[in-house]
Amino acid sequence: PSRFEQRVLDALAGKNLICFWAHPEADDHAEYRHMGVKFAIDTRPYPDLLLKTRGYTGFAGLNEGENNLLNPGSAWDEALGEYLAGMRSPPPWCFGEMLYHHEGQAGKIISNVENMVWAREKKAEALLDSIRRGFFYARINHKGQSLALERWQVNGLESGRTGHAQGGSVNVSLAVASKIPGEKLEALVIRNGEVVKKAQEASPLELAFEDNLPPGETNFLYRAVVRGKYPLRLATNPVFIRR
Repeated sequence: PSRFEQRVLDALAGKNLICFWAHPEADDHAEYRHMGVKFAIDTRPYPDLLLKTRGYTGFAGLNEGENNLLNPGSAWDEALGEYLAGMRSPPPWCFGEMLYHHEGQAGKIISNVENMVWAREKKAEALLDSIRRGFFYARINHKGQSLALERWQVNGLESGRTGHAQGGSVNVSLAVASKIPGEKLEALVIRNGEVVKKAQEASPLELAFEDNLPPGETNFLYRAVVRGKYPLRLATNPVFIRR
């Protein structure tokens, strides 16, 4: 299963190209008639391909409609866990995506979905390098309102980085602002597929807490999801900690 998709991914990886799974949770159905013959095109959600394939840069986890891959314990967390266990590389990053054909299509504006990249400079090579390493976050904006990730660190490490915990706990820090202050936010900090911190407050939101690492485990990943009034959302890429 998935051998044809994997062949494509292997070819793209061989050319050092960025590739990601588009709308893995979306339904697509259309019916047509050509020369008097009716036919249909039908695509069902395929989140399972995150686990069945290797070598892709990421997936569209933040998009119009359902975003269940952001939920704790999803196939994304399973794939990240496989990376921590040395069973896959690279780790899959979460992209923002829109099914966009033209400006104004069904009320769509291309700036409603953005991937915010941290890079050394505004040049293609630097931007692509940062995307490959997970130095970006995804967000959905709405009617002039947007959420901004101002700080996301675990023991001083930021998105896409791997570091070491010196003891039995780590310090987690998250700060999210909004273009229009006062947006009611819900933030989840997720460690290895489980919520370790939940907060609800108006923007700007700031969290700083010490998380005690469970005994017997050596590898950990942290990620965060922040939601405002639908459809406002923000998803960080993970930070990896090894003990």
